[in-house]
Amino acid sequence: MEASRGEVVRASGRARAWALGLGVAGASGIWAVTAPARRAVEAAGAAGADDATLAAAVRAVDGLAMGFVVVSALMATWLTWLGVRIWTGARFPPEGMPVVRDTRVRRGAAARRLAVAAFVLAAALLLAGAAQLVLVRRLLSALS
Repeated sequence: MEASRGEVVRASGRARAWALGLGVAGASGIWAVTAPARRAVEAAGAAGADDATLAAAVRAVDGLAMGFVVVSALMATWLTWLGVRIWTGARFPPEGMPVVRDTRVRRGAAARRLAVAAFVLAAALLLAGAAQLVLVRRLLSALS
């Protein structure tokens, strides 16, 4: 359906509920994952910690870093998919995509600029995730 120049995609209550649910799930996941890692590191930092406690702390930090790499990769994959949809359709938001707030439709060059921004952000997320993993692994190998 071709729309007028001032077309606006109306906000979806379902999209808002999904966004809220993902935010709560993400915050809960971060809390659930970091709390045991924090306890392991605190126990390892105690005076006279044995090798098993130190090894548990190293495993906890390494697992935490790997978890963040996986999340970064998933977000980068989604951003790449979104960028491809925007680029091929020359429209943002892509046809049929629910939005959390009323969004003015952008077409042509304006939409393609947003697609490029999505690609750049996806690449930055992948690089940051990989760099974090490399740095944590090097730090942990230097400590052991």
